[in-house]
Amino acid sequence: MLYIQKNIQFLELEQELPDSYLVGDNIENYEDGAYLLLSEEQEQYHNDYPEASPLECWYMALTPEPQPTPEELLWRARDAKRQEIYDKDIHHYYIDEQDAYAGDTLRLKDKCGRQEEVEVGGHLYASNILTVALDEIADYSEQCAKVTDGLLSRIDAAQTAEEVEAIVVEGYPEMIHTTTAALQTKADKAIAKSPEAQAVTFARAMMNSVSLTASQALEMQVLFPIWGEKNAEFGKEVEIGFRLRVVEGESDTLFEVIQKHKLQADWKPGIETASLYKIVEDEHAGTLDDPIPYVQGMAFEKDKYYEQYGVIYLCILTTVTGYPNDLKDLPTIVQEVKQ
Repeated sequence: MLYIQKNIQFLELEQELPDSYLVGDNIENYEDGAYLLLSEEQEQYHNDYPEASPLECWYMALTPEPQPTPEELLWRARDAKRQEIYDKDIHHYYIDEQDAYAGDTLRLKDKCGRQEEVEVGGHLYASNILTVALDEIADYSEQCAKVTDGLLSRIDAAQTAEEVEAIVVEGYPEMIHTTTAALQTKADKAIAKSPEAQAVTFARAMMNSVSLTASQALEMQVLFPIWGEKNAEFGKEVEIGFRLRVVEGESDTLFEVIQKHKLQADWKPGIETASLYKIVEDEHAGTLDDPIPYVQGMAFEKDKYYEQYGVIYLCILTTVTGYPNDLKDLPTIVQEVKQ
């Protein structure tokens, strides 16, 4: 036999409860804390619906789920419609039927300006045609964003769930399917019409053919070739005075060749190749009033003043190469100037 009780819910026993227990026969008794013995039908209902509450078993009827309010229906409809928009499969751009869509077009355009080929979606594309494609992708993405913003505004403006559900997610532009040949034609036309593009291309190729001071070179640093890339590719023989950049993340450092050699992947400009490169620094007089800011790896010139961490040092020995040390650790080359 099965009892129900307000606090313990259900109590199953083989015999009836003794008289010492408060046993009742109606809901008023139940609310007062009494035990109610379920009939066979009520007990069967409990077996059929084990999740039913004691009162639902007593009445042999499940309590209907509360109906959502109009506001709740509106919120649900808005969330569902927004998700429908976000799930829209629109971010594609096909070159020769290969998806070349990219969200970070600015970063890729920067790479196009530094490399002959750039990889997108596992495929290599010539930088000139990829630049055209990235412009088209940016335009396409902007059009899609406008459609999305318009749909989201309509959803926010809707006052009922029915109004939201009536909104059709449409209006997006057709996905672009193009070919490398078509992009090449556009790229050729763009160059022919753009004196600025021609000037930049020419300047990049000529940067190491003109004589520039260190300060002038630093002002035009972005035009110098990048180590291992176009105009400074591995295997290229470079003369003394040739300048190139090493770009790593946010770092962009300009180096100058101080010994003729062929560029190699394992001879990266830096401290370990101080016999091949020096860092290009702003020109300073090297006087006590205008000391040279010291960077590890730079060569020294006797009688010049250098500064590091706010401390000024006088060079007492000219060197051909630099060292991977701070000035305080080079007592045979520099001496601290006592202020």
